[in-house]
Order: sequence, then C-alpha cells, then structure tokens
Amino acid sequence: LGTTSISTSDKAQSAGAIGGGLLAILVNLIVTALCGALLAGVVTSVVSKAILGQRPEGSEILAAVRKRWLGLLVVSVLAELLPFSPGLLIVAAILLGQISTGLGVAVGVVGGAAALVLGPLLWGRLALAVPIFVLERKGPFAAIARSWRLVRGAFWRVWGLRALVSLIVGAAA
Repeated sequence: LGTTSISTSDKAQSAGAIGGGLLAILVNLIVTALCGALLAGVVTSVVSKAILGQRPEGSEILAAVRKRWLGLLVVSVLAELLPFSPGLLIVAAILLGQISTGLGVAVGVVGGAAALVLGPLLWGRLALAVPIFVLERKGPFAAIARSWRLVRGAFWRVWGLRALVSLIVGAAA
C-alpha cells in the first residue's frame, strides 16, 4: 500500500474553497439582514400606526424609515449576525484544521459548544431589538440592551414564537 500525502497546493485550494463558501454565506446573511431591516422597519411602523387607529400613508412610512435607515441597518445586522458569531469559532476550527488537526478539533469543540449555547440565547434575547429601535426611537445599542431586558422573563415564549415564524417564512420561501 502506498502512502497518500496532501500537497501544499491541495491544502491551499481546499482552504480557498472553504473561504469562498464562507464568504458566500456571509454575503447572504448580510443581504438578508439588509432586506430584513427595511421590512422590519416598515412593518413595525405600519402596525404601530394601525394599533393607534391611524391610516399611515406609504410615503410617510418610508420617510420615517429613511430618516433612521443607518441606525435601523446597524441594529438589524447586529441582531441577525450576533447569534451566529459563536459559529466563527467553528470556521476558525476548519481553517486551523488545515494546519493542525488537534488544534482544529479543540477549537471546533469549543466553538460547537458556544454555538449550541450562545447562538440560541442571543437569537432569542435580540428578537425585539428592531421593533424597539423603530417604536421607542432608541439608538441601536440601547435597543439591543432593552430587548435583552424585555425578553428576560419570557425567553422561551419569545424564542418559540420567533422559531415558529421563521419556520413558516422558510416554508413559504
């Protein structure tokens, strides 16, 4: 039996393919966050006006969202991407695995545990950040902090509702 060795060029090609795939995932997440920010801002504004018995004009809603677009974008991207941030350790593990298998496995185990615990926690706790930003006119970081406090007593209910809505939207898409 012959021995199989992986050349440096094969490792570089493999790392390039992994990096390209991860970049595509990151771009997809950012585009989704951008569209989600616009949609969340518009829907939150329309619903809040409807609850107060007002009939909002489309131009009025778009003007309100346009004025705070940058902050809405920041809070939306943070609320959507922070729950996935522990997964960066898994990405690091994959890349480190190209250099040292043991180091890659160690970082992967830590990253996997962090992603399983912190990912869902952040996803649930940040669920209300965008609506708070729009309705209460708070800054992005103040909206995230308020969302964290508001969800504290109802974490599983909020998480479950968000998961159900995500499943419905995913099935419809």
